[in-house]
Amino acid sequence: MDAANRTIAFTGFGPFAEITTNPSWRVAEAAARASGGIAECFDVSFERAKDAALQPKADWVVHVGVAAARSWVALERTAINLRGPDVGDTPETYVRKALEDGGPATRRSSFDVERLCAEIARRWSGDVRVSDDAGAYVCNATLFHAIGKDPRRIFVHVPSFTDAEAEAFGRALGLAFVAVVSADEGP
Repeated sequence: MDAANRTIAFTGFGPFAEITTNPSWRVAEAAARASGGIAECFDVSFERAKDAALQPKADWVVHVGVAAARSWVALERTAINLRGPDVGDTPETYVRKALEDGGPATRRSSFDVERLCAEIARRWSGDVRVSDDAGAYVCNATLFHAIGKDPRRIFVHVPSFTDAEAEAFGRALGLAFVAVVSADEGP
């Protein structure tokens, strides 16, 4: 089966904390439209992170989340086996623990994120980089569980995009992802 006949899913997250309109969901929707794929939205919670990572029934899955403190897009390829503090945790209440007891310290995607980065840069004028630091929050947890299911999965951190910026980047992401997958799988 060639790449054109494969299903691509883009996942994003709903609102949380002060982020009332999560740009990750807008990016996922735009990427799905551009690629002919599907988009799914998940709640932001550690409990749902594993579900989000395992849920999409697709040949290829790209998870998208927001990193509001960043001004650039990060193509994440490495996740750590650590559950960071949750919203509302304080230094007194936070207990450091693994996402998966007995699991590996890190998981790294086998997807060619460098090539995806180059393809996005051809289609979008913003700052996009490869990253090995998905943080320790729900985005990292989603990537950790996702790579455990399929090592080709990746996670994309986006800044606090406006709707127009999310649409433009999402379109570039969707088209770039199809180009990379199509080149890998050939006719």
